[in-house]
Amino acid sequence: MVAKVPRRYLLLGLSFLGIVHLLDLLSTIIIVNSASAIYVGEKHRNLKKRWHRSIKGVSLKRPLVTFIYALILSSLYLLGLISLATHFCITSGAVLITIFFGFLSIAWSAKHMEWNALWNMAVVISVLEEKQGVIALGVSAYVSRGCRRLGLFLMLIFSVWRLALRLSCL
Repeated sequence: MVAKVPRRYLLLGLSFLGIVHLLDLLSTIIIVNSASAIYVGEKHRNLKKRWHRSIKGVSLKRPLVTFIYALILSSLYLLGLISLATHFCITSGAVLITIFFGFLSIAWSAKHMEWNALWNMAVVISVLEEKQGVIALGVSAYVSRGCRRLGLFLMLIFSVWRLALRLSCL
């Protein structure tokens, strides 16, 4: 199937994914720094100064390392979901196996959303504190140990919201 897609479209799609992820990281850094400044009580008169302070006030290395870890974990997890769905499509002859793989796919997706909340919180921790990578992921798991279902619920709401906004652009 990839052989039928022209090479320039494939490169365009991959570059678009890279740009989207970098913009997502940059917006996360700006939002977290602005929210922490508001929480502390710092007052900036305009949005331009607040954004400039957000970019200037934080090292991009810590959030970038944590974001790459989270992106790799998410990609590997989604690759497992795709392989599960492929196996589901191949063995769709038996009804019992179809039901089993259907429930397994739903459970796999729910676990991905729950862990995605952990990975996003690890990026926030790497922006606010002096932690990065695996250490930020560990702190995120420790902090959220009693609220994982709430994280799953919030990720479900935001995923539906994101999907609705993207479909409205079509």
